Amino acid sequence: MTTRRKLIQPRHEHRRQEAINDDGSIMMMIAVVSKKKGNPFFEQVLKGCEEKVERLNRERIQAGQEVILQCQEYSLEETDAEAQVDILRQLAVRTDVAGIAVSAIDADILTPAINEIVAQNRISLVTFDSDAPDSDRQVYIGTNNFEMGSRLARLLQQLKPTGGYFGLLSDTTPNLQDREAGFRSNITSNWKEISFSPQNVNDDTAQSLTIMHEYVSFHPDIDAIIPMGGWPMVDKDGWINFVNSNPNLTLVCADSVSAQIELLLIGKVNALVGQEPFRMGSNLASVLSDMYSGKPPTEEVILGKFLLEMVYAPVQKPDLNVNGNGLGPLKAVGFVSFSIVATLALACIYWTYSKRNIRVVKASQPLFLIMIATGVLIMSGALIPLSLPDSSNQQFQNNSCMATPWLLVLGFSCTFAALFSKTWRINQIFNCPDGNYARVVVKETDVLIPFCALMTTNIIIMALWTALNPLVNTINSKAGTDLWGRTISTYYACEPVNEDGAWVFLVPLGLINIGVLLVAFWQSFRARSITSEFSETRYINLVMMSLSQAFLTGLPILFLVREQPKAFYLIWVFLILVVCLSVLLLIFVPKILFERKFKKLRASEQNAVFQGAIETSTGAKKKRIRRQRRNHQASTTTKHQQQNNELTSSQLGEKADPIDTNGNQVELSAVEKEDEENLTQKEAISEYHDEPEDGVPCEEGKGDNHNQQTLVT
Repeated sequence: MTTRRKLIQPRHEHRRQEAINDDGSIMMMIAVVSKKKGNPFFEQVLKGCEEKVERLNRERIQAGQEVILQCQEYSLEETDAEAQVDILRQLAVRTDVAGIAVSAIDADILTPAINEIVAQNRISLVTFDSDAPDSDRQVYIGTNNFEMGSRLARLLQQLKPTGGYFGLLSDTTPNLQDREAGFRSNITSNWKEISFSPQNVNDDTAQSLTIMHEYVSFHPDIDAIIPMGGWPMVDKDGWINFVNSNPNLTLVCADSVSAQIELLLIGKVNALVGQEPFRMGSNLASVLSDMYSGKPPTEEVILGKFLLEMVYAPVQKPDLNVNGNGLGPLKAVGFVSFSIVATLALACIYWTYSKRNIRVVKASQPLFLIMIATGVLIMSGALIPLSLPDSSNQQFQNNSCMATPWLLVLGFSCTFAALFSKTWRINQIFNCPDGNYARVVVKETDVLIPFCALMTTNIIIMALWTALNPLVNTINSKAGTDLWGRTISTYYACEPVNEDGAWVFLVPLGLINIGVLLVAFWQSFRARSITSEFSETRYINLVMMSLSQAFLTGLPILFLVREQPKAFYLIWVFLILVVCLSVLLLIFVPKILFERKFKKLRASEQNAVFQGAIETSTGAKKKRIRRQRRNHQASTTTKHQQQNNELTSSQLGEKADPIDTNGNQVELSAVEKEDEENLTQKEAISEYHDEPEDGVPCEEGKGDNHNQQTLVT
């Protein structure tokens, strides 16, 4: 059976059901039902109510109204929801009650009683401080307790951004449960709650201090304690003794009554998140007075966010030491990476130019090789401004921010437009109609058109970006402050002047350049069957795959570490380094190796290799001839036919004409003989060219009576 607590009588001595003053005015009561006697918070609420009522009464007297209001507090010796229900029901039957304001101890227990009183439609009833949201109460006046818990979490993170272990002091009342939820939803992952937290203090000062001592005893490495109410600070001496015994503990407490503020001023608590109980009492008096007069409450007082954040700050603060998170020695990584790429790119340009008249280099289109190496050199140049974010010159910093995308975009355009043009040129030459291998002319000026179009478009977009919404170097604050709310850590970042307007330029740049990649992939796919050592089809595919893998992996990581300057910088450097080295090594190294191998061959062997490259690159018709030849031989094979098909010394490597089923030779047509000779020649040159890849340029002949192919150098 529930033990009934002794009820505390109203502070005022007006016991009559209707108190009539000497002047004939009627005294009506605003009943403030709090949780527990002696709580400084509710004392402030009552003061606010009394002061507001005093002003309202003066206005009523001037208006000639007979009803005068007064505020009375009803509280308990100890928190007991059932006893609070008894108080409400006693007040509901009185005739001198203008309205009731209750701070709910247990919303579930109070809800039926609240609903009964409201259903009588005689006395207005509101909740304050602690709500019963599922009841029929007419208004809640008080703090957004979820937001209050969130503020406690944010202050703790600012005071100790490195994180650690924390413990909560709380209770089962609705407002404190909301504060717990707000705290946990906003605390960062580097903070961990100890296993036996939270502990309920039952609105008791002595019990709350005892729990704090237990937290420290059972969990010595605890870093912070967060009371969801001001109970332990009511006992000033007990609180000071605890703080002196645990000087390294971070203490962030809810509420900000006078005793707590005094402790804050002498540095015995790190921070407070306070409500405004005086204002809360003033508002509930206004609302109940209006409701008694038949006026509905205004929206502004239905849910208030009366929160105050207070952090201890001594008069003489220590010097502020801000960590700027500069790159420091890491800059060397960017400069060394640029040196490596620039050296290799210049070496590739020199090699291409010096070998431009060699037959195998000519077939590889020297102009585009130089364009590719030049684009890589420009792209690697982005490592220089990327490594200079913390210069003392603001204008230089801003220029460096904008120089990085300029170099990346121009280098990308030069490199991958050249790769696309090379593959497109190969496809134009070797993807002739089946059976009609006419000479084809594809001039270098023809394939420069897409390169110029891409470069011009990118330059226009970048110029507009630079003029209208350029990137500027900004200094941003990282999470966390010192004990006095001062920023202790910053980082440099390149951000557009108008953040929302950056997408106007980034989206078209992304669509255009990603489109170039997709088209280049398609051209490489079309050229997949072209096999010769004079094209980069396979290597271009490898470059595209490396680029896609690098960006698909690197860009999400860049987004995640954007507030960590050193990690952000290193990922950018290695991303650019991987892309540049992939292009240079996969495009140029195979050519250099083959050029060395090629120049060791005799002239006749070199011709055989080139001829074999052309023949094996236009293989559609040959595949058909091979298939027909295999079918024909399978139907006529006998021991006698195999003997007649042996090569004779006078034929010099040419095979005999096929034999029909009667043993008679069948004369081949001129075209079939020519194709048969080509197959024989391929076998003869296989020792010089084990796995040929691509073709080389051809030129359309004029005046020829039959189709043939000729190398264009």
